[in-house]
Order: sequence, then structure tokens, then C-alpha cells
Amino acid sequence: MDSPLHLVRRLWTSLFDRDLDSVQERRLLELLNEKEADLYRLQPNVDKLHSIRGAVSVLDEISVGHDTDLVIAAALHDVGKTETGLNVSGRVVATIFQTFLPEKIMRQWCKQAGIRGKFGLYAFHSERGATLLREAGSSQIVVTWAESHHKTSAEVSMTEAVFNILKKADRL
Repeated sequence: MDSPLHLVRRLWTSLFDRDLDSVQERRLLELLNEKEADLYRLQPNVDKLHSIRGAVSVLDEISVGHDTDLVIAAALHDVGKTETGLNVSGRVVATIFQTFLPEKIMRQWCKQAGIRGKFGLYAFHSERGATLLREAGSSQIVVTWAESHHKTSAEVSMTEAVFNILKKADRL
């Protein structure tokens, strides 16, 4: 689970900061394959903004000779949220449930229709995002980050330096 400060920042951004930088968006789209670009475009604007900010953060961090896969990983790690169809208030409620309910219950909710199903899917957006990115032909680091971005560096199979760059981008 993310830190409370990160969640508050994301809520603030979701509510008040919705302007996309079209230049940075085009820059990102040039790096994506066709299926990744489709996944990006399916996201609501608040998630596109998070994607762009994450991509720019990675580009700033590794400016010379950047690894486009890291940029894509930072940008697309949350694509699994899209299928939930939840708006900002729904995401807040889903996060509260995810924080306090056992994983077993949230997994059961994934199989249900209606709002509980959406809350369950939101809780496991990392897994769904990894599947979508794998199907889109994304690189292994992109898939791994989508699947693992809520884990600690010790739980993820990547260098600590790469983990820290991607985690920093996720906090924006």
C-alpha cells in the first residue's frame, strides 16, 4: 500500500490538476508501440497526467542515453485501473476498502459484478495491468513494474537503482 502522503497528493492531482502537456504527451506516444499507445489512450485524463509526469521524471533522472523501457514502465504501470471504470470518489472508496479488508475478500470481490467487482479489480490493478502490457508486447521491465509497483525493492527483481527511479516517478 502506498504512503498516505502519496495518496493525498494523487487525490489532490485528481481533483485539481487536470491539464495535460500536449508536447510531453506526444513525446511519450512516440516511444510506445501501437498497443501500448491504445492502453495509454484508454486511461482517463487524471491517469494520463500521472503517466506523463512519471515518464518526464524518468527522462530527467536518466537524461543521457535513456532507456525507453524505463520511461514506458513509469508511464504505463497503472493501466490496469482503467478497466474498473471508477471515478475519483470510487477510487478513494476502493483504496479505503483495500486498506482495511483482507486480501481474500478483495479477491472474492473481483469475481463479482457491480461496484464490489470494480473495487476488487482496483485493488489488483497491478496484476491486470501486467497482463494487459504483456499482451501489448511490452518489455519485461514494463510488465514487471506494472505488476510490482506497490511492492518493496526487496520483493522486486530489478536493481535498487532502477526501482528507486521508477518509485520516484510513481510518487508524482
